[in-house]
Amino acid sequence: MEESNEELVASEQSPIDQLPDELLGSIFLLNTVKEVEDGQLLHDPHTTTLSLLLVCKRWRDVAMSYPVLWSRIIDYEKHPSACVKELLRRSKTSLIEVGEDSVFKHVQLRYPRGKVVLHHMFEDPSRIKTLSLQIRLEPWIYICQNFLRHPATNIEYLNLITSCPFPDCLYPGPLFADAAPSLRRLHLQRCLIDFSSSVLSNLTELSVLDVVAPSILSMRKPDHPLKVAPTVGGWLRVLENIPSLRYLTLSGAITENRGEEESLLNVSLPNLIFLTVGAKFRGGVSLLEHLSIPPSCGIRLRFNRSGPRLDGTKLLAFLSNQLSYWPHDSPDRYLQAKILTGDRIHFGNSRRVGYIWDMTEEDVVKEHAQSSADPVLWLVVSLDNSNDTPMFFNQLLALYTPTYPTTTTLDLWLDEEFAMTNPNTLAFPAFTSLHSFTAVKNLSLLERSPLYLLPLFQYSSHPNRPLLPALRSLRLMRINFEDDQRVAYFTTIAFLLWRVEVHLPLMELQMIESKINKDTEESLSRLGNVKITLGSLDLPVDYTLDDDSD
Repeated sequence: MEESNEELVASEQSPIDQLPDELLGSIFLLNTVKEVEDGQLLHDPHTTTLSLLLVCKRWRDVAMSYPVLWSRIIDYEKHPSACVKELLRRSKTSLIEVGEDSVFKHVQLRYPRGKVVLHHMFEDPSRIKTLSLQIRLEPWIYICQNFLRHPATNIEYLNLITSCPFPDCLYPGPLFADAAPSLRRLHLQRCLIDFSSSVLSNLTELSVLDVVAPSILSMRKPDHPLKVAPTVGGWLRVLENIPSLRYLTLSGAITENRGEEESLLNVSLPNLIFLTVGAKFRGGVSLLEHLSIPPSCGIRLRFNRSGPRLDGTKLLAFLSNQLSYWPHDSPDRYLQAKILTGDRIHFGNSRRVGYIWDMTEEDVVKEHAQSSADPVLWLVVSLDNSNDTPMFFNQLLALYTPTYPTTTTLDLWLDEEFAMTNPNTLAFPAFTSLHSFTAVKNLSLLERSPLYLLPLFQYSSHPNRPLLPALRSLRLMRINFEDDQRVAYFTTIAFLLWRVEVHLPLMELQMIESKINKDTEESLSRLGNVKITLGSLDLPVDYTLDDDSD
């Protein structure tokens, strides 16, 4: 029997023509995912989607009948406002995402175009699932009037960053008219809301940055009581009502209490995964003292202005309590311990200590988990008294002594300017702490730190008990071996020869972004009997040695 015309046509169709409309639409949707390589967008989802319409009538019909497809290809920054309006019309009632759910991937809107785009976005606030914007004062006012004061039943992520003079950006009313049941993640920078709003009670992520008025404005009486960031007591009252928090960041967000001592609640955050606090020393420590967080919670602290008389007892007690839960046998621990110009201390088990905060809290935790079984510890403290700096530094070292038998990588830095101006340099670091580092295989020293630290390691060693007995690799970063006096060269040679003398020779000397010529390199290798490795900070050198049998 001969095949019918319909069967013959079907047998000649390509496989994609036989896909159901629902599956074809899902393929179209996958094509809207942005692919980025080396910071460059590999394809424009908007252009690609419009090209689908030209393939055939069926593809056009499928695309036009799939509203969510059109909501995914809107470029709120670049598309003309008329284009944004049309794409929103095609997306019908599907939820829309303005920017990505990351504080670092926001949409910048500028007036006057920005006002028109905002108008189109806010025609139905219930459609907005994600709103991540960087704005100025005029857009902020418009957002307050046309979005923050209305119910937003599907908003899950809100990130608002303003670049207007603080503290002019305040929304004092009930956020979303107390009707945003899906809101879970809130990030605010240089803008304030009423943090007692009931819609915050289900948050899992809260980030508030740069909402403390500059010193020059701190004496000016605000025209609204909420134009002042909460004090420690105020934040504790806020946090008491948000028990589900998993990520909390308060940086430049705690107003110093200049009046009578306020009563402070003890608040438990049993689900917290990562805590970030950037504040003046006293306020930051006071907040920590009244927070109860899980032992596994990562900690990132940046404290400054300790006052003329440093009392680090409470901070050390908090850190000691967290450390008491760490496992004793975690392998291959890393520690960074540095004193820098300006009486700053960098201390912690994260290689990002001292770097700008350019990763989401969740990404920081994930990255750290790849190299450590311990929670993140990230501490930057700026002290007001140079005499306090080495003392507090040694207290930190002593506090973390239980981890040193399993610390295999150590970064030490004594800033040259601090060493030249501080009479207590010889007290850094404490000899007793140095002798506790029995497992360190890899030691990193930055800039001119080797000039002070390498002789210290040598002279403070006991005859039968040299410091750092397991050391195999020395990493020197940004050091000049070719200056007029070649002090770095002779200091390094003396240290290498001493290690040979005590029968603990190094196997490798890593030179990272350092000034060294070929003759000096060969001389160091020959006299010190070590392998020389050159590298850069952009391309980290592998710490794995060729032979670790010792």
